[in-house]
Amino acid sequence: MNNIMKTLTIFSVIVFPLTLLAAVFGMNVVGGMPFINNEYGFWIIIGIMIMGSLFMLLFFERKKWL
Repeated sequence: MNNIMKTLTIFSVIVFPLTLLAAVFGMNVVGGMPFINNEYGFWIIIGIMIMGSLFMLLFFERKKWL
């Protein structure tokens, strides 16, 4: 039970910031949103999400939680 809870907690900590970022950029706001007028805005946001995931995975790996 303990290992299952640890795995689910780590998964949720990795996925929550990605969901929050996707929700913020999914809002229909005219003006004021970063990267909205940039040709590569979508790929910049995807890159930020991937870098955040990798950072958290490396952090958990260094703490020996994975």
